[in-house]
Amino acid sequence: AKRRAFAEKYDDFERVTSVSALIKAHWESRRGVMWKASVVRYDAHFFRNARRASHALRAGKDVRMGFYNFCVVERGKPRDIHSLHYAERVIRRAVCINALVPLLSHNLIYDNGASLKGKGTAFHIKRCEEQLRRYYRLTGSNNGYVLIIDFRKFFDNIQHGPVFDIYDKYIQDPRLNYLCKSFVAATGSKSLYIGPEDSQITAVSYPNNIDHKIKDAWGCENYSRYMDDSELVLDNKEALKKRRDQLFEEFAKKGIIPNPKKTQIIKLSRGFTFLKTQFFLTDTGRVIKKPCHGSVNVERRKLRAFRRFYDTGEMTLNDIERSYMSWRGIFKEKDAHTVLRSVDLLYFDLFAVKPWISKNQRRKENHHV
Repeated sequence: AKRRAFAEKYDDFERVTSVSALIKAHWESRRGVMWKASVVRYDAHFFRNARRASHALRAGKDVRMGFYNFCVVERGKPRDIHSLHYAERVIRRAVCINALVPLLSHNLIYDNGASLKGKGTAFHIKRCEEQLRRYYRLTGSNNGYVLIIDFRKFFDNIQHGPVFDIYDKYIQDPRLNYLCKSFVAATGSKSLYIGPEDSQITAVSYPNNIDHKIKDAWGCENYSRYMDDSELVLDNKEALKKRRDQLFEEFAKKGIIPNPKKTQIIKLSRGFTFLKTQFFLTDTGRVIKKPCHGSVNVERRKLRAFRRFYDTGEMTLNDIERSYMSWRGIFKEKDAHTVLRSVDLLYFDLFAVKPWISKNQRRKENHHV
């Protein structure tokens, strides 16, 4: 009864297309991008724009407007980005907030939380640490193996047929079902674009039946997935190889292609890398988390570039502080305090401030100086 009531609450086209839902979606969408001209223009007449979108949706009109296509280079990899027109972005955000995210995330395994509120990389790193501790409590040693899986071009290989099957399972309202499918069909015959928010939650839930098979049917508790990265811990290498082959068969049914270079079985005592964090399980049961060396070097180069942008007026000190403190907040949870101090020192040398200490401490230091 509770599940049915939950579905009835969010599986509602009228709720999604209401003027109030579209206005709230605009307020969410404009965060951090009010400097864009398209957002300012929409915001100037947001009530009229929300009413117009609501009427168009309820009249069954096609609200898709195409994409802005551009390429960005991220960690040396070129990525094609398809950005939405802002008016369509508001509509898709309303669909996600009021229907798609609640309906699709309700049945996800707990250890799958990419793009979900309250979870993220920090959550998954902590869960991986807890799984290693649980493994040690059960076995009393670090003589186990971990299977690291990485999907190759995950978004590009997502098939529309299985996506529509997921929508048919969880979205019973015919108009809402059709609207969600129309967003997927806008990408062509295959794949999802990385930019739209509905693509993110759809991609998160795409291998969900495989996640449940691993957890529920196979009984593998020490498993988690973060979008296209997965890890599975077992005490027997041959059993892990068998599970790997079975997983590859399941992936093939959905068109998912594992990356052969990044998919590997590693001995726990040697340590492994997951979500840009190196995990080590010692023979005493201690879990050590260290950052990848590449991420530290990237941050150092970024700080030096920020100094140049600061000198030319392209960035403010507040922008730089927010960026650094965001990186530092995740980094400080790892066992690399000496490295963190060295990056802090570089930041101080470049900008002569210490944003990681309180204002009272800063005043005391300035007074002593």
